[in-house]
Amino acid sequence: MEYEIKQRFISMNRSNQPLNAIGTVVHETADPGATDENEFNYFNSGRRGASAHAFVDYDSITQTIPWYEQAWHAGPIANRTRIGIELCHYDDEARFQEVWNRGVWLFAWVHVNIIKQTTINNDNLMSHAEVTQRWHESTHMDPISYFAEFGKTVDDFRRDVQTMINSMTGDTEVVTIPTTDSPGPSVDSSVLQLQKMLNRLQIRDIRGSSLAEDGIQGKRTTEAIRRFQSICGISVDGIAGPQTFGAINSILAKPLIRSGSRGIPVRYVQYRVGVSNDGIFGPNTRNAVIRYQSSNGLSADGIVGPRTWASLIG
Repeated sequence: MEYEIKQRFISMNRSNQPLNAIGTVVHETADPGATDENEFNYFNSGRRGASAHAFVDYDSITQTIPWYEQAWHAGPIANRTRIGIELCHYDDEARFQEVWNRGVWLFAWVHVNIIKQTTINNDNLMSHAEVTQRWHESTHMDPISYFAEFGKTVDDFRRDVQTMINSMTGDTEVVTIPTTDSPGPSVDSSVLQLQKMLNRLQIRDIRGSSLAEDGIQGKRTTEAIRRFQSICGISVDGIAGPQTFGAINSILAKPLIRSGSRGIPVRYVQYRVGVSNDGIFGPNTRNAVIRYQSSNGLSADGIVGPRTWASLIG
């Protein structure tokens, strides 16, 4: 079984830095229903601060960055040493299985033909979650929860890639791949902290629900990050990097906000009091703050000070 790799190199979000890869990282898009074509268009149409070498869909594979060039997919260390490949997210089991099959084949092909490796282990084929846990340069925990939806693990993926490599090379010897220490999703303290902060700020997922504080960045946590980024007017990529944490910290600092104030804390207050969040504290925002204060037993002065902040976020 072989699949076509369509080469459509993006012109934006390129490092233009050489890569001599010693391994790969498996990701998932965390954007249900997005195709490899959608992902190409997204990363080729604006500054995203992220990229991947290829995207695997249920019916096609698109390579967006040359194998010998660094992509921005999992933090500086992984970017400098590993090829990053994204599996498209589908909630339909049949499509998930097709993505899995093509993903297994592509990873095997890359290891055999690009990296020149024929033995897979949990060091040369890592999940994004494992990269996060090892180097702490990212908060993402994919594709743990995505695989778990269909009863799969990253170790299953590695085993299938090894089997495919054996088929490609004609090697019938059984290679045992060591399993990870924990068979289930691992809790990451930085993700857990992020979930707690988003819940404190009352940032909900797409269903309007609070986040499970489980330390696993699944699709609902990613949805909440995207929503928070949109509220703050920063890059909406679902990645909790320095810009996102900076926005959170600027709000948790509880600055005094009044008529004429501007910035991210203003946008957050506007979100909470139900007016258009343009980041400018004008008359409409002041009136909405007064209504909020009156409804919550606060002094209705239209100024967001310590007591109003305490009501908003504790």
